[in-house]
Amino acid sequence: MKKIKLLITILILFVCFGCANIPSGGGDEENPPIYPYPGDGETENPPVITPKYTLTLHVVNDEEGTIDDVSGDYEYGKSVTLIAYPNPGYMFGDWHDTSGFVAVSDNPYTLVITKNINIDVHFMLIPEDDHYEYHIIDEKVEITKYINSSFLDDGNVVIPSTIEGYPVTTIGYMAFSLAGIYSVTIPSSVTRIEERGFYLSSLNKIIFGDSLTYVGGEAFLGNNIVHLNLPSSLTEIGVSAFSGKYLEDIYIPISVIKIGERAFGDNFPQTITTEHMKKPVFWAYNWKNINCEVIWSTTQNDLVSDELIFSLNSDNTLSVASYYGEYYTLVDLVVPSLHKGKQVTKIGYRGFFNCTGLKTVVIPSSITSIGEEAFYYCHRLISVELSSNVTSIGQRAFYGCINLISIILPSSLVEVGNSVFSYDSTYLSIYCEADTAPEGWGLDWANELLVVYWNGEWYLDEAGVPHPFELAD
Repeated sequence: MKKIKLLITILILFVCFGCANIPSGGGDEENPPIYPYPGDGETENPPVITPKYTLTLHVVNDEEGTIDDVSGDYEYGKSVTLIAYPNPGYMFGDWHDTSGFVAVSDNPYTLVITKNINIDVHFMLIPEDDHYEYHIIDEKVEITKYINSSFLDDGNVVIPSTIEGYPVTTIGYMAFSLAGIYSVTIPSSVTRIEERGFYLSSLNKIIFGDSLTYVGGEAFLGNNIVHLNLPSSLTEIGVSAFSGKYLEDIYIPISVIKIGERAFGDNFPQTITTEHMKKPVFWAYNWKNINCEVIWSTTQNDLVSDELIFSLNSDNTLSVASYYGEYYTLVDLVVPSLHKGKQVTKIGYRGFFNCTGLKTVVIPSSITSIGEEAFYYCHRLISVELSSNVTSIGQRAFYGCINLISIILPSSLVEVGNSVFSYDSTYLSIYCEADTAPEGWGLDWANELLVVYWNGEWYLDEAGVPHPFELAD
């Protein structure tokens, strides 16, 4: 009997031990069992199969842009990143899911595959205005900042001539600084490029319009320009405007009358060619690298005389643009009324600016206009003879002419700007043929400390020198 009980106990222990070693749920978590397909005779549990779905991308207009085409079959739950690349002049619009009518404007955009998806890719034309920040003053546009984004253009920038219907006339301070562009086309509407306008912008090529007159200091400093052909409209180049390392040749037209210090510094061009026969007075002594050779013109330009540089007016007459003559030695100058068959009708803006060698000047009857700051700081000038045909004198025209003794303002004058004469012209007497200041004369045309005599208060002696009546006898 005892043997039977022992046998039963052993049998129960054997059964319990064996059951404890059978995997629960068909296997452990670290080593799950691999079940055969139904019909293999061992189990009816199905295999784990991840479903696949199809992603299809379609660019609506392939002239507007391209994509990374990741169309294909993907497992459920797979993340796929979509990237679009607009062509120059276009920007990304949206990813449009045609099955669910869902539009997403993010680019790049990552989606999760949960179904078959068909996506149309849309691009949009960029308005010209979106390339730039700008402001409008007196119906003229100054561009203040270039928006450099990968979708705007391919590095070849064409600046518009108008924005919002107004002419683009100025490239503002640092507007294209560090822009990372290859070339720029400047329209004919632009007349000024302010300081650092294209500073360190990686430029290799510039196409200038035909109206540019002013390039400010460091405007193109540190670029990669190799060939520089300046436009015939340009009159002034600022300090270090084109300083760099890569220029091989430079062409400077006759119109350039002022160049600042180191304007072409650090460059070692093979040639600097200019229409000028010699260095104008207002080119800085160190306007170029000291080792650069200059090829001066050997033929007389139609806009150059021995003493003067002229500019051509729209009516085919001439303006005096700058002075070629003696800078320090005292000179008695008679401005010509004709040059190469063309009539000289104006003294241009700063035509004789800071010409310290001028002692006396005679203005011929052909000249009707004297521009702003025309004789500014000609501090050794003692006499100016105006013709009876002068109708306008610009502001500060004789400012700083501290040794000017007398001047007669003819009755033909209808416009006179402010501060024509400076307060420190202590020797100056002004004799006016008009009875009182005409309506077109500025309120501050002459400082109140200056002595002014009107018609009836002065006379001319036999030598043509004016005197006030109280000094007669």
